[in-house]
Order: sequence, then C-alpha cells, then structure tokens
Amino acid sequence: MTLKEFFQSKVFSVLLYSIGIVLVVLVIFTIGLFVGYHQARVSYHWGENYYRNFVGGPRGGMSRELGRNDFMHGHGVLGPILKMTWLNDNTNAFERILIVQDRDNMEKSVIVHPETIITKNHDTVSIHDLQINMNIVVIGSPNEEGQIDAKLIRILPPYFSFPPGSMGSPPFHNSRD
Repeated sequence: MTLKEFFQSKVFSVLLYSIGIVLVVLVIFTIGLFVGYHQARVSYHWGENYYRNFVGGPRGGMSRELGRNDFMHGHGVLGPILKMTWLNDNTNAFERILIVQDRDNMEKSVIVHPETIITKNHDTVSIHDLQINMNIVVIGSPNEEGQIDAKLIRILPPYFSFPPGSMGSPPFHNSRD
C-alpha cells in the first residue's frame, strides 16, 4: 500500500475522525476544569471574606487588634434586637421596625419590608422568626429619617454573642456546651 492509498483509505478516515473527537472531548474537558476552578476560587474567596464583607470584621483577619474603623456604618448594623414594633401606617401593615443596638451602644432603627430577605443558617425565614435579644446582621440603605431600610437580615447562630463591654463589636465564638 502506498502513502497516497493510505491517505485515501477508510482506515485513515476513521483514524482522523477519532483523533478529532478525542481533541474535541479534551477541549470540552479543559473548559470544564477551567470553569470549575474559577467557581471554586470565587467560592473560596467569598467564604474567606464573608465575615469582613457581611459582618464588618477586621481587614487583617481575626488575629489582629480590632480597630474602630473596621466595621460597617450607615448601610448596616450588627447587634442584638432591643425592640420590635409594627409600623402604624395602614398602607404598610406588614412592615416592622426593629431597634438594634450597634457597636457604639447606639440604637439604630431598622425598617423591615415584606421584600426584605431574612436568613437563618442557609434557610430563608419569616419576619415572625425574629425575637428580642437575637443577634442579627442587617444590610440595607439609609433613608432620610436616619433609619436603615433593610434589604437583608441574617440571624446569627445562638452560640455567637457579644462580649461584655464590647459595645457590639464583632461576635466571638462561645462553646456550645
């Protein structure tokens, strides 16, 4: 068999198609690896920065001395719920106002709307699950009255507490016993 006959044979065609299919599969596999790596990296970095982004923890990590400027201010609050009242306006019958003690021992007023997302662990919960003395993180936007219109409220686990005299500094982890 000559080289010209080999290139025109059925065996060569099948071999060429097989190599093409293997290359396509390898390219798809490589793209899948790249996408998976990217998703894992984003997830890892999000988890590493969760405390700082959502609770307002220190920029240098928990082992560093806590500074007064390392926490959120106007767009959120972290602390225990001191008081809960329903909004008296008949048009907003499902809105609630929470009074939350912030890190400076100041009371912040938080408006909870029906569209506010409230989470506990990984579950979305109802406004009725909020209780006095529950430690929460509120993320929202300030309004003209100096209140925070809550977009997201996260209920912190009960084993998180604020140390005495910390004035609402970030929670530390207590033992669960």
